[in-house]
Amino acid sequence: MSYEAFARAVAEALPRVGGERRCLRVVRAFHAAASDPRKIPWEQPGASERAAFALADLLHATSQVAEVEDLMVGMLRALGYADLARTVPGL
Repeated sequence: MSYEAFARAVAEALPRVGGERRCLRVVRAFHAAASDPRKIPWEQPGASERAAFALADLLHATSQVAEVEDLMVGMLRALGYADLARTVPGL
């Protein structure tokens, strides 16, 4: 995959994990590592699997954070402190 195609794929996937902007330095580094001819071919499947596990963990943690935030806001509303929820950064 060319760098341009990889950068587009990253940009398309980013919103699914809560990202907003790409760090092109990191995108370039990942692409360079993946396309390096010196890599050991039998290590690539394991590295891909570990990356997939890390992404799954990130998506799971992100959904848990959203769930906890919803519960917190619901509790504040139930207690009559809905205005307090607006003062918490990120909620």
